[in-house]
Amino acid sequence: RRKARLNHLKHLIANEFKLNYEDYQSFDESLAKAYKGSLISPYELRFRALNELLSKQDFARVILHIAKRRGYDDIKN
Repeated sequence: RRKARLNHLKHLIANEFKLNYEDYQSFDESLAKAYKGSLISPYELRFRALNELLSKQDFARVILHIAKRRGYDDIKN
């Protein structure tokens, strides 16, 4: 489910922002091409997005990062 949801979101982002879908696919456990050029962490990009306009590529990274980290984490002691 998670992988299918992320792939669907990648297709949606690629279509809406006119980005290359293949750039967001990782093959052979390597980092996807879209992430290789940026050294800024997704958390930093999320913070920057609060006050400034991000590029389409950086905004796509933020959306995908949120989608990957969504959910409920039940921590029991």
